[in-house]
Amino acid sequence: MIFRIGALLLVAACAWLLTQLAPTLSVQSVLKPTTPAPAQPAFYLREVSVDEFGEDGKLKLRLEAAEASEMPGSGSIEARDVKLDYLALPGQAWHLEAASGTVQQDRKQVQLAGAVTMTGHREGQPGRAIVRTERMTLDVETHRARTESPVTVSFGRHELNARGMLADLKAETLQLESSVNGQFTP
Repeated sequence: MIFRIGALLLVAACAWLLTQLAPTLSVQSVLKPTTPAPAQPAFYLREVSVDEFGEDGKLKLRLEAAEASEMPGSGSIEARDVKLDYLALPGQAWHLEAASGTVQQDRKQVQLAGAVTMTGHREGQPGRAIVRTERMTLDVETHRARTESPVTVSFGRHELNARGMLADLKAETLQLESSVNGQFTP
């Protein structure tokens, strides 16, 4: 008899405990993951080639990449093994290469990183200007390339080193920011 009363009290205590905890427990709270799942790309492409044309219908920009994906939330496009041809003016071509690149959602800027090389050539001019750095931002709306990283500018046998650069590709000017030194070989 005492065993039956003890068992009945135990069942009553468990029932009371469940009624007290039930408002704070739900199936969703029990099954909810503790960390959010990482954001998945909206798309993922391999061997990408994208052309952008100006209002006049002429090719303005060609972007090629080994891989590209659009990141949800930001709408930016992240690419790997990037090659970019930028035609700022007729007769003027800039070729950029980098390990990676990000195109902002508004498509006005391209941020390049990892062994960035920018090579410029103007029709009728001998030689090519070559800029090397680790990071660079190309603003296609203002026709400017900028970096705050160390940069090397080469033209033929001439070479300048600096920290930071602003190039106006339309005006064909290049400004080195600080710690400028170089060698001009006759």
